[in-house]
Amino acid sequence: MGKAKAPCLKESTIQEQIVETLSLLAHKNRFMFFSVPNEHEFTGTRGQQIARLNKLKRMGMLPGVADLCIIKGGSAYFLEVKTAIGKPSDNQNIFYEMAVSHGCRYSIVRSLREAMGFLKLWHIIP
Repeated sequence: MGKAKAPCLKESTIQEQIVETLSLLAHKNRFMFFSVPNEHEFTGTRGQQIARLNKLKRMGMLPGVADLCIIKGGSAYFLEVKTAIGKPSDNQNIFYEMAVSHGCRYSIVRSLREAMGFLKLWHIIP
């Protein structure tokens, strides 16, 4: 008999787990964090959808921005949440390049455990 495969969690479920934990740790460890909800569901005609997307871009929406931004001690850290098999999009790869070129830390995480590992590695939490 083979081992049972662990279920593949949805990105949103993984991100919710991370956010719940960050919420518990932020004050004590003196950092702030936020999500950048770039995934919009547009309704209406195709023309209305395009108009709304263009409006959001004019308002500063940046395609590919990481799911979570953490700020501590004047530095920015980014976490991109993916499933066990998820891959970054072209826009996410471009954002990664921009973030690290500005001295930010960036990682793709696939679980709460991985996210906490990077927070320790980056000295955000002990």
